[in-house]
Amino acid sequence: MTRSYSNKINISLFILLFINFIFSVKYLSRYTSYYLIISLFIVLIQVLIVKKIDFIFNLLKKAKIKPIYLLIFSSIILLLIASKVPIESLKVDRWSVITSFWDNYFSNQYVYFAKSFDGNYPGPMPFYFVLFLPFYFLNEYSYITVIGLLLFYLILNQQSVSEKSKNLYVYLISSSLYVLWECISRSNIFFNGTLILFVTLYFLNFDNSKRAILYKGILIGLVLSTRNVYIIVFAIATLYSLLNKKYQTIELFKIGCITIFTFALTFLPFVYNHLVDFLTMNPFIIQSSALMPSSLSFFCIIISIFIAFSVKSKEDVIFYSGIMLFLTILLYFGYTIFITDFETTFFKSKADISYFILCVPFLYYYYFKN
Repeated sequence: MTRSYSNKINISLFILLFINFIFSVKYLSRYTSYYLIISLFIVLIQVLIVKKIDFIFNLLKKAKIKPIYLLIFSSIILLLIASKVPIESLKVDRWSVITSFWDNYFSNQYVYFAKSFDGNYPGPMPFYFVLFLPFYFLNEYSYITVIGLLLFYLILNQQSVSEKSKNLYVYLISSSLYVLWECISRSNIFFNGTLILFVTLYFLNFDNSKRAILYKGILIGLVLSTRNVYIIVFAIATLYSLLNKKYQTIELFKIGCITIFTFALTFLPFVYNHLVDFLTMNPFIIQSSALMPSSLSFFCIIISIFIAFSVKSKEDVIFYSGIMLFLTILLYFGYTIFITDFETTFFKSKADISYFILCVPFLYYYYFKN
């Protein structure tokens, strides 16, 4: 194992532990003055799990306990805990944004004029809401997190990741407060990120048949119609493929055209008869005003393009995608701290800490795959 390779694995683990630490600090601070000590203890437990994974794995292997059983058990516990927290009592309005969007749609009102209980407009792109339509009908969004965890496990399975690594995945997500937070708050960022990871890996299998090019263009167009920050991932993947001649230029052009057409098509059902409203209020306007100024977002995309020249393998695409998503949200936090202060930004939620989860599936995958 080269030093560079080892460093990337360690960086992935460090960021994953860091995200769990800041989630623990923020939310435990609301319940105890010992939040810092407890948060450090939780991270220490995770470090011990990583260090002693061989011992733990051998014990469970002797007991014939497979990681999928542990994951299902953890998922049931998460759903039971979430069921004890009424959806109406939550201050996080991600579920309410979805509900208000579809309420407007089914009452023939313009969807991007909808407001959550907290007064927020729906920022994500249209396909994001299509994905969660079944949960709107169920009036329960906690299942999304569990589905995301299971989908990630299936990706590890499909990529022939070792049983030991899959065990470690289950232990780390079970001891990560942000996973519990996602389920209780009915958030969906881990699920979204895992879906993007799946499509990215499909793009990187370099099947250049006509059917595969069509499917890839459609899938990329659909998943980009969730959150525009994911353009960073596909910018890195596309440039890697072009520079390393994994696809011919004409093939990438075809995928790009299909992607743009599919992306535009997802807006049609929601913009039809509301063109003037769309020009007044749309997800591009909402996301640019809710997060960073457009200039900073553009800066992150440019940096991603430069980073693509350092990418040497498919695994590097995933690693640098995770790193850039992490740095983008870190920049967003830094910008918010600059215009306000740390207390307001972090503890009073001026900036949304949950966006750090955007990078988690990518760094998890890189860490467990290697």
